Amino acid sequence: MPSNTPETAKSFAKLPHYLVVGAGLNGASLAWHLTAAGHRVTLIDRAAPAAAGSSSHGSARIFRASYADEKYARLTLESLPWWRKLEDISGQKLLNFTGHIEHGSAAELGALAVVLSRAGVPHELIEVAEASERWPQYLLEGEHVLWQPQGGVLDAAATVHALIAAAQATGLLELYLDTEIERITQTATQAVAYTASGAVFKADHAVVAAGSWLPRELLARIDFTLPTPQFTVREVLALHFAYREGYSDFPTIIHRRGNIPAYALPGGADVNGAALKFAFHGGRPRQEALDYVAKYIPGVAPEAFGETLCNYTQTPDEEFFIETDRNITLFSACSGHAAKFAPLLGRLLFERGLLGR
Repeated sequence: MPSNTPETAKSFAKLPHYLVVGAGLNGASLAWHLTAAGHRVTLIDRAAPAAAGSSSHGSARIFRASYADEKYARLTLESLPWWRKLEDISGQKLLNFTGHIEHGSAAELGALAVVLSRAGVPHELIEVAEASERWPQYLLEGEHVLWQPQGGVLDAAATVHALIAAAQATGLLELYLDTEIERITQTATQAVAYTASGAVFKADHAVVAAGSWLPRELLARIDFTLPTPQFTVREVLALHFAYREGYSDFPTIIHRRGNIPAYALPGGADVNGAALKFAFHGGRPRQEALDYVAKYIPGVAPEAFGETLCNYTQTPDEEFFIETDRNITLFSACSGHAAKFAPLLGRLLFERGLLGR
């Protein structure tokens, strides 16, 4: 994907101008919706979109609507038309429905089913004996499982590239890769970003959607005076397990087991569609993951053949953090559950006035 340099950037007509720092799922989504609405956007990333080690890398994230908070269940439904619109524009399949299973805590599953009913999300509580016959690749616990037919796997990296390409197609996007922001200040009317190489970017408004880079490095160097949460950044180990012969139709799954849910999903293009991705939400030691898979996922070989590290940037309450101070907005849709809303989130910021303009 080509990028501009300050010396070769295009000259655009005078239009409201946004600077977006971070070309991951959130920043790319915002760039798409802003440019579609006629705004000029300068999109900057310290590396490349969906680069290895970034919060938006890889081909496999779970899409599901099972949230205790009804607003997220509704947002999942609201995102679906935008997934299909982005697929139509890009000509790529970005979200695949495999169906989604949740099992374990009966109290949690019952509460989730109530929320899904209120939100109008298709679902079913299936007796565990019936579910075990239907999905023998998993060892299921509890009396019932919660089944969501509109659950599945989204390709995070492909979605990032599709969003950026859609924004570029408007002619209103300037893209700068391998460009590290050193600090961001603001005047009464502008946001000003300074790069490590000495380049300066000015815009009417800056949005920082930099994933784990925000709390790790950038936050202390941004002229932002409002309170921010105590972010926690951790790397979570995810392992890949080859499918056993005779098992290939794997729904995504979450095992609700106390404070550390386990999850698994088809690994997508990263593993040529031939393996399951497994991790604990929040992370656990490798041996614990191997022991879990050997017990609960008989449909895969118990030896991991590959691994990846997923960046989790979490707020204390696992809510998204979106706050505007004058001409700068911090946009941290994080805590390990934002990817499913990607084509929608940028529109929400823009349409609902969350950018403060």
